[in-house]
Amino acid sequence: MNYSDFSFWWILILFSVPFFTVRYIAQSANLWRGVFDSIGLLALSFLLFFHASRSSFIIFLGELIFNYLMVQWMLRSQGWKAKAIATVVIIINVSILAYFKLLNFLR
Repeated sequence: MNYSDFSFWWILILFSVPFFTVRYIAQSANLWRGVFDSIGLLALSFLLFFHASRSSFIIFLGELIFNYLMVQWMLRSQGWKAKAIATVVIIINVSILAYFKLLNFLR
């Protein structure tokens, strides 16, 4: 993502100004909950990431769903099985990161 690109700032301003305006008004009326901050910032982050690279966004979303499901499985497990799941998830995540970070370097 290129922060000096005009489209990045256009999307950031176009979606963050209304969000923070609604947030300010709702907080003034005591209608705003803390979870709305998390949801709004998550949506804005996803929008910026999707605009930067659609293919990377799909890979990121797949990895996010995979990690969520594995953590749920790990929380239902106990002992060495939970540690084995955590180890495998960490290895997969580091492998994906290394693949995409080092792909251009190794060519």
